[in-house]
Formats: sequence, C-alpha cells, structure tokens
Amino acid sequence: MKIIIGSDHRGFKAKEFLKKHITGYEIIDVGAFSNDPVDYPNVSKDLVCKMEEDFNNSLGIILCGSGLGVCIAVNRYPKIRGALIYNTSTAKSAKQHSNANVLCLSADNFTGEELLDFIKIFFAEKFAGGRHQKRILELEQQ
Repeated sequence: MKIIIGSDHRGFKAKEFLKKHITGYEIIDVGAFSNDPVDYPNVSKDLVCKMEEDFNNSLGIILCGSGLGVCIAVNRYPKIRGALIYNTSTAKSAKQHSNANVLCLSADNFTGEELLDFIKIFFAEKFAGGRHQKRILELEQQ
C-alpha cells in the first residue's frame, strides 16, 4: 500500500510529522515542501494525479488549515472519496461506510499525535460493504 501525502503551507508541519510516524507503508510526498505559500487546489490535484497511477494500491492523506478546502478539492475528481476526519467516529465511519481513499485533515485544529491517532483508527477498520458498497457504486455512476 502506498500512502500519497500532501498539504498546503498550513499543513506542512503536520505532514512532516505524519511522514515520520506512519510506518509500514511506502510514503510518497507531493508537497508542500516548505512553509512557503502553496494553494491547496494545486496540491490536491497533484495528490489525485499520483493516486491515479494505482487507485487499488494507494491511499491519500491531505492537510490544510481546516481540512475543508482540500476535502472539497479532492472530491471534484472521479474515483475519489475524500473524508473530512475530525474525531474518532469520523475516522471509523470513513472506512466502514464510505471506504474513503483520501483522508482530509485539519492541521490547525489538531496536534500531530491526534492526527496520527485518527489515521491509525482508520487503518484498523474494515469496509462494511453491503448497502455501503451499493452507495459507492451509485456515486461512481453519477
């Protein structure tokens, strides 16, 4: 499994923390590469383009100040199911119900440790399938 990770400048510090603490996966960083201003739509596009190389074997993690901007941006693209994760419940349901393939995180509202906990919870869950799979198929047909 490849983790494609990206952020705007506000998420840069948290992204760097996560890169050091997520283990057992190949990590591919699509930027930002410093605290210099970077627009989140551009990083979001870069992340999705990298994921398109192998949707079945990749997961995206993207950060901005609130998590909202990157969530809106990545969900513009086909095959992306970006989920705004802001507590343990959304981390669980993002996997169980939506089988999210991009985790959208807020760098301004959580510590690196809290964000890492959300990611670990997401990884520990299984997709429930069934009625949830039907809904994902409906989204893909729109």
